[in-house]
Amino acid sequence: MISTGGRDRALLSFYEALCEDAAIAKALRYLGILYSLSIDDPDETTQDDINKAQKYFRKSLDLTIVIGDNESTATNYRNLGSIEANPVKAIEYLEQALLVDSNLDAKSSIADDYRLLGYHYGYDQNKAHEFFQKALSLDESIGSKAFITNDYKLLASSYPIANGKIECNESVEYLKKALEIDKTTGNSQVVASDYIEIGFKYLSCGKPDMAHEFLNNAVQAAEASDGNQVKLDIYDSLVSYYEFAGDLDKVLDFCKKNIQIRETLDSKQNKNSLLYDYTAVAAIYSSRDDLEELFAISQKALLLANSV
Repeated sequence: MISTGGRDRALLSFYEALCEDAAIAKALRYLGILYSLSIDDPDETTQDDINKAQKYFRKSLDLTIVIGDNESTATNYRNLGSIEANPVKAIEYLEQALLVDSNLDAKSSIADDYRLLGYHYGYDQNKAHEFFQKALSLDESIGSKAFITNDYKLLASSYPIANGKIECNESVEYLKKALEIDKTTGNSQVVASDYIEIGFKYLSCGKPDMAHEFLNNAVQAAEASDGNQVKLDIYDSLVSYYEFAGDLDKVLDFCKKNIQIRETLDSKQNKNSLLYDYTAVAAIYSSRDDLEELFAISQKALLLANSV
């Protein structure tokens, strides 16, 4: 059996023997993408994967510069910036991508560069906000609704709530603009997630009544959805909200809704979440001296704990 590294070398040898430099550069870039995919899942990521992805992107970059393929050169810089853990180094790559894309007047790619620069400037919220605003202006000129909603959400995240009420209000307004666009898609899951984000933003702003209104809207949107996961996400968020608010009746209601769904699902992650729900419900029954209900839910929790 050929090892993964052996397959890589065999593929490259094949391309080098039969293909032109542009095809070799593309093969190298695809290998980089292949190794970088696991970066989206931290449980699957290894440092070796990251190193290999960077190696192939750099090799592809060297070739695209030599052959004068500016579009691919910008893509390679962008890929390197996207997976670079060091924000300073990532910004250097992305600034190179932006320079090349600007010379090409590639508006969609320039907007991507702005978004990535904003993300990597996360340690400097003013700079992050500046780049997200540039991405929004460009996406609005292009008319790309999906990217516009994403830009609104990024702008909302770049406002430091601790700096005061004005920033908080502006952050919420961006989220509301994203919500209005998402409503036109008919995607109940996305809309429900928007309501939750606004609800928790209001909670961070010290406005629990407004938070409650939007979280209730999230429940209605979730229950209009066919997917179990969106319902669980909403109910989990509402459990957190009502725990914060000290409303144990509501905590109990939404934990029970979670339990009703999770008892029909079978995965280790789901079982761990179900065990948390059982424990939360048991704690409420214990605080109320409801021994019959406490015994019943404790038995379920014990059986589940022994099976996980």
